[in-house]
Formats: sequence, structure tokens, C-alpha cells
Amino acid sequence: MTTYEFDQKMKELLCLPELMPFVAKDNLYNGLMSQGSGEVKKVGFGVSSSVELFKLAKAAGCDAVVVHHGLQILPKQLDTSTYQRLEFLIKNDIALWSAHFVLDAHPELGNNSEMLQAIGTPNNTEPYFDPAHEAPWGRLAHFVDPLTVAGVIEKLSGRLSPDTVVYDFGPKENFTVISVSGGGAPRQEDFASLKELGVDLFITGEVGEWTREQIREIGINLIAGGHYHTEKFGVQALQPVVEGWGLETEWLELENSI
Repeated sequence: MTTYEFDQKMKELLCLPELMPFVAKDNLYNGLMSQGSGEVKKVGFGVSSSVELFKLAKAAGCDAVVVHHGLQILPKQLDTSTYQRLEFLIKNDIALWSAHFVLDAHPELGNNSEMLQAIGTPNNTEPYFDPAHEAPWGRLAHFVDPLTVAGVIEKLSGRLSPDTVVYDFGPKENFTVISVSGGGAPRQEDFASLKELGVDLFITGEVGEWTREQIREIGINLIAGGHYHTEKFGVQALQPVVEGWGLETEWLELENSI
């Protein structure tokens, strides 16, 4: 498969029309960031771009890498870290495809959709518009059968960070759940909408020092399962899809408890 064909298939899969109006608000690129050799035979999958991840890809014989966090290229300068990453990709003919917002917000393969499906069978899910960013970074789900915080953690056993944070300040039975992976902990401007939506449980990746008392004060439950771990869901869901295109694939594990 040519890199062009691979790029077109990835765009068709992830860049859904309903998501594209919000892509411009994303601070990371969504799409092909490095051309590679022009041919794609084996694809590596990981969470975040780094020289170390790209070394794993090279050692595995990958000529393309798909990540959630791509290269952060500033408009008027190329910082040393980004230069080293881009240099490694170019010198080793490795293509890079970044799926940031489109893989958080995707209704089927996204980090948040995948997490919600992993904890049960929701009656329905819908986009959650984060008031702080005015974009549907998360997913809101309604469950017919109530979930407990302990039960959710058990269902996600082995898939969350060993340093998972739990704030159990809400109801014992949880019917309405929001998932905003990574650094998506609710902020002050989110609280009114959380109350309006009747949210019982908020699942995210990492929290700030101030998050605990804010969650206590609005009386909901929160699970922060790690930025890295909650953003493995989408990339890992992509892997078998790409394999179905007749390409070899490999998961590139670069463990991070944050």
C-alpha cells in the first residue's frame, strides 16, 4: 500500500464530517505528518510521539507509525525535541499519522467510546461538548443497569494506570457517565453542565491538585485512570482495523503511569 493510499483510508475512517468543524481548534495535527518511504507494509501503534517510540518502531520493522499525540510543530520555530523526532522519522523513512481530536471524539473507535463500551452496554451515547473547549472531546452515556465505582474499576482491570485516582463523592449507583480521556478532568466552567446533565460518574486520565475538592463540592464520582492508559483505548481499537487492510501491525508499548 502506498503512503497516499494509507493516508486516504485513515482519513476516511477517522475524519468524519461531523468532527471536521472542530479539528481547527485542536492544538495537535490530525493526519499525515511524515511521508516515510512512500510505501506502507507494517504499521506500529503507540500513544505519544517520541524518539524512543520511533526507535521501537524501527526495531520492529515498521515503516509507518500511528499515534494519538503527534509532533507539536510551532508556527515560527522548530524546537530541539521536535527536530530530533522529525529527523529520526525522515532518516529512517518512517511515516507518521497522528489522530488526536478525531480519536478522542470518534463515536465508535474513539478513546471515550471504547472506554464506555468496556464498562458495560450503554443504552445510548452522545457527544459531550466540553464547555472549556467548545468541542465534543468526550462521550456521555446512559446506562439502564447501575454501575458502581468499584465495578467500573474492576471491568477496566489491567487497562488503567497503577496510580489511578478515585474520588468517591457521588451516588453509589451510577447511571449517567461521562468519559473525557487524557487531560480532560472537569474544570470550573464545566460544573454547571455536569449538574444539568445529571452526571454521576466522570472518567478521565489525570487531575489537578484542585480537582478533588471541586468534585466533592458538586457531589459526583471521578476515576482518573492515567493520561497514557486512558488514551491507549482508541489507538488499540484502530490496530485490528488497519490489520484488516492487509497490513502487518505491532503495538509499541512505552509504559507511562501518568
